[in-house]
Amino acid sequence: MNVSPLLSRPTKLLKSGLFADICIRVDCTSFSCHKIVLACASEFFEKLFQKDGLQTGEVTLEGTTQEIFKIFLDFIYTPGNCRFSKLESEVLMSLLKCANMWLAMEVEKICHKILYRKCEDMQPDELIKLYAVSYQINNRRLMERSIKFLQHEWPNEMDCQSTVGMGIDCFEEYFQTTIEIYQPLRRFAMVENWINGNAFESESALKSEQITNIVKSIDFEEMSLDEFYNGPGKSSVLSDLDKFEIMYKIAHHLRHNQWTFVLYEEERNTNSMFDCLPFKLLGD
Repeated sequence: MNVSPLLSRPTKLLKSGLFADICIRVDCTSFSCHKIVLACASEFFEKLFQKDGLQTGEVTLEGTTQEIFKIFLDFIYTPGNCRFSKLESEVLMSLLKCANMWLAMEVEKICHKILYRKCEDMQPDELIKLYAVSYQINNRRLMERSIKFLQHEWPNEMDCQSTVGMGIDCFEEYFQTTIEIYQPLRRFAMVENWINGNAFESESALKSEQITNIVKSIDFEEMSLDEFYNGPGKSSVLSDLDKFEIMYKIAHHLRHNQWTFVLYEEERNTNSMFDCLPFKLLGD
């Protein structure tokens, strides 16, 4: 695509630094920029440059990388020469997140459009990352789009290791989309894997309550006693009291389905109350 001489002039100014009146530092790299260009493209920069005390002519930008900021600059200095479609999906996601943070609506809109289209060719890891990024910026359309392709094209990969990188709020909502995809035992394994991949020793009571609610959303009564005993029953995610209560509910459910169960004593394991209660299922 040929760019008119008029549109190419801002790019030359960016490269040469001519008339630059602000220095943006990202990590160890400095970018000589023009306030008017940044302010026109981003409400964040517009308000930043109006702050009292901004006399040094230098701003340190957090939450991005020099690669992403350079792509952002290339676009806002020459918007008619967009090469976003050639970028890797992960780079586009980072740019989308930054554009949202900087209130750069035009850049965000283009990233959304390209990522929406790219979903068709994304691998499950990419779709899960897109869901997480979209959740962070409250982009419901991209969230729904990524879930659609995960459920229809990659149903067996929705619980892959990439889910561990989700924040607790994001994971809680994502987890609900697996109700019709996985059996309760697999859903529990998914939660356990996520919990083990995140440290919660010093987390707030609110987050502990969220974890409890996520676990409670699993329909343990759909499991057999054998499945529960050899899975959740041996996990540290559930308390001994929870295990007893769930086991009782499963047994009660089995009785209604004309099953009987026998609890018999074995050598007691002092490490767990539940391990003192092995069982057998007997048909009529």
